[in-house]
Amino acid sequence: CPHDARTSLLNIVPIALKENPAKDPAKIRTTLLDLYSSISVAHFASDAPRTVRRIWLCSDLHVDFEANMRHVLDFVPHPSDALIVAGDVAPTIAQFTKVMKSLVAKFALVFFCPGNHCLWVQRSENQTSLAKFFELLYVCDTLGVITYPVHVGENVYIAPLFSWYNPAFVDTGTTDQLSRHRLRFFDVTCLWPIFLDDDQATDEKSNDVSCTDTSLVPGISQFFRTLNQPAIQALRTRLDAPDAAPAIVISFSHFLPQRQLFEGPGGVRILGHVMGDESIAHDIYNVKALIHCFGHSHLNVDTVLSDGVRYVQNALGHQDAADAGKPLTFQPIIIWDSEYAQPVPPSPSANTI
Repeated sequence: CPHDARTSLLNIVPIALKENPAKDPAKIRTTLLDLYSSISVAHFASDAPRTVRRIWLCSDLHVDFEANMRHVLDFVPHPSDALIVAGDVAPTIAQFTKVMKSLVAKFALVFFCPGNHCLWVQRSENQTSLAKFFELLYVCDTLGVITYPVHVGENVYIAPLFSWYNPAFVDTGTTDQLSRHRLRFFDVTCLWPIFLDDDQATDEKSNDVSCTDTSLVPGISQFFRTLNQPAIQALRTRLDAPDAAPAIVISFSHFLPQRQLFEGPGGVRILGHVMGDESIAHDIYNVKALIHCFGHSHLNVDTVLSDGVRYVQNALGHQDAADAGKPLTFQPIIIWDSEYAQPVPPSPSANTI
């Protein structure tokens, strides 16, 4: 990424606020999206094709757990391959940087999109989760971690998709007070500027920005999806060119794009409200993905749904009390191998829905 574009990632929120002194939410969002669009297009336009031998997948490394940190730092290197990290590496920038430096040294290319734990903030830091999101993109740029679509082989592309959960992802008919209370305080360590939604009340302030500590605001997921559109359009222009050969596109997000991916393998149904956003499925369709990788639920799955897309999760997660102290054996898994010139098929023992 060009140096000026990289630096602007750190200042993108203050710039948008300065350009909109009336603090009109819609105008602030539009300014943010315009600023990021120029960065996103610069990313894609400056990219040169790079070839990798295989593509590996992992998510939910949660290296704030000491055992996970030790294990991830000891991942087997694959210097000719690419690695997709589908979110939730660490809640602090220092932990994130330590792990991603290690992974960049082990793989030819490393891809990443932020998860919810990545956007937790300490109130003492006086930072919003949105500002931390852009800081993470800045850190990725400085480390060489890729957060935008890239051509990685013979007509093979990897396309990260930013996302957040939408409470309308499932309809549980939740009306009891306890369930509503639990959902209200899910990811309460996040802090969101109220300009992400037109009708959001203020809970507190950060750097004089009015904020809310509820992560259930629909405007959050919509904002992240809108951030994807310039890169999606740039990728589609390349895929739809008259002389373009058929391509294999592997997309990934942190959050779930289809409710079946949570309801099928299992899970606590009430948590479906904080699992995903079906709008992600539209972006998967728009980039013509054959494979979509995700994380968040810690329910590992490898299956093909009715839309013909193969969905894969390979999450490390964190050990429960019964497994505490047991050696970790988790490793990234291969989802594409150039030797076969096609995606590696799901294993016969993979979960099906």
